[in-house]
Amino acid sequence: MAHNILIVDDQKMQRIALQTSLSENPDYHVVDSIGTAEMAINFADSKPIDLIIMDIVMTAGINGIEAAGRIKRDHPEIKIILVTSMPEVSYIEKAKDAGAEGMWYKEQESLPLETVIEKVLSGETVYPEATPVLTIGIASSTDFTQRELDVLRKVVYGYSDQEIGEALNMSIWTVRSHVKNLLQKTGFKNRVELAVNVRSSGLVIDE
Repeated sequence: MAHNILIVDDQKMQRIALQTSLSENPDYHVVDSIGTAEMAINFADSKPIDLIIMDIVMTAGINGIEAAGRIKRDHPEIKIILVTSMPEVSYIEKAKDAGAEGMWYKEQESLPLETVIEKVLSGETVYPEATPVLTIGIASSTDFTQRELDVLRKVVYGYSDQEIGEALNMSIWTVRSHVKNLLQKTGFKNRVELAVNVRSSGLVIDE
């Protein structure tokens, strides 16, 4: 019997491409392809599904990780593979915490998605070994400490030093020290240049 698969992605062309590819395999039956994570939750409550392949970043509503956690809570038998083109540093751990059986980077993963699907359906858990390494100015994304990444996430989305301090429970002087270190590591001239370049990289995404 073919496995029932649900595709969830807010990009219509990507949904169509994946559905077309999977439909060529007689072991897979794509029951639907939908555009929001909320719809996936409702679908899981009403239709028999073996596997959900779901994008993490959505243009509207909750993201794929949050939806995965809610689906796994109510339907632990449904397997979930989360996919993304964003190398957000927290996604791997968050996807694991949500209970997803797999995660796959759309543009940077060497293992084909079809292989991940096959392994997950056979009972394996398949995750990348690490987040893709990016070049940020003159720095590597692995050069940043966790606390610097926390501050960087807020800088990228326009928080002031005072707002960052309040959000992260640190003094304004500590915030400024982290920002100074980030500028020195990356070689950017100011926090605006830093924010623009980091945001376009997808390294940190506001939650």
